[in-house]
Amino acid sequence: MADPIEEILRELKDNPQVQDTRFKANFLNNVAEVYSRDGPGAAKVFLLARLDRRELQHQAQTLLDEVLPVLDRSDKIRHRPAIGAYIIKTLDTLRRKELSL
Repeated sequence: MADPIEEILRELKDNPQVQDTRFKANFLNNVAEVYSRDGPGAAKVFLLARLDRRELQHQAQTLLDEVLPVLDRSDKIRHRPAIGAYIIKTLDTLRRKELSL
């Protein structure tokens, strides 16, 4: 049986919207901190508040539409939000690098 985290990474890496989004490391770190500390609901609120900021809108929308739903489906991540935070932090690397998953 495959590791559920590897499956999530593969799904996000193969997602065209994630691939087309240029994430800023600082923004991802902020989202990951909120996700880890306060949970996915607070991360959604944080991202919704960023939709009004033109320079962050596309990044926030991609996280809301494509990334958080994938993380929400995983029991492992729901029980350990820090894992979801690590995935969020690595999205730009995942997008840019050729990873063997």
